[in-house]
Amino acid sequence: MINRLHTVIFDAGGTLIDSDNIFEVISLATSKFGSPISTQDIEDEFMRLKKDLSLPFTDIKTLLSSILQKVQRNGSKQDIYNEVSRLYKKTFLETIKLYDGTIELLTALKKSNVKLILLSDADDDLLHAELDQLDIKKYFDHLLISSIMQSYKPSDKVIGCVKEVCPGSSDGVLMIGDSVDDINTAKKLGISSILISESQNVGSHGQTHTVRMLKEILPLLKNNFSLKEA
Repeated sequence: MINRLHTVIFDAGGTLIDSDNIFEVISLATSKFGSPISTQDIEDEFMRLKKDLSLPFTDIKTLLSSILQKVQRNGSKQDIYNEVSRLYKKTFLETIKLYDGTIELLTALKKSNVKLILLSDADDDLLHAELDQLDIKKYFDHLLISSIMQSYKPSDKVIGCVKEVCPGSSDGVLMIGDSVDDINTAKKLGISSILISESQNVGSHGQTHTVRMLKEILPLLKNNFSLKEA
């Protein structure tokens, strides 16, 4: 148990915000420009490029379009980029919704005077539009977005950005996310973490707790973490 929870760092997509699978969407588009690529192959290549620190930082839309460009037979690189950008925007603005329990959790934390930080591997233009559409930007004290930081979790650069807005002791700070990158970020920060995973065989990656759904988190916080009084 940590003493007096005062800061929570949230991931965005897959944690608070649900949407269609962008890798499936892009997979369906690949046959238009060349040989079809499976959803899993696109995800694997995307993660490889995203984690390759030898490459210059590249935003999400450009990373996805570069995968399609490898199999292009039809259309220019600009055509592919424009199509990927359209699909990316359509997916994350037309299919998004909040996971059950999101508003209740954010409201309870704010009432307890907990500082809320959103830490997202996203393109800032789209994430801001999502947050405005879902009306949850108002809950956050700080937004840390990869395209602004020019780095992805769990890089040292991201860790430095978090520490700038969350200085002092790591005690009382909690990370909530749905990926191993979120948990590795928490480990680098030396803070507690909650991993959201529907898999019953997710295993341990160093997370403090594991839940299957976001709506399980508020009861867990009440039972395991001390919240400040409002």
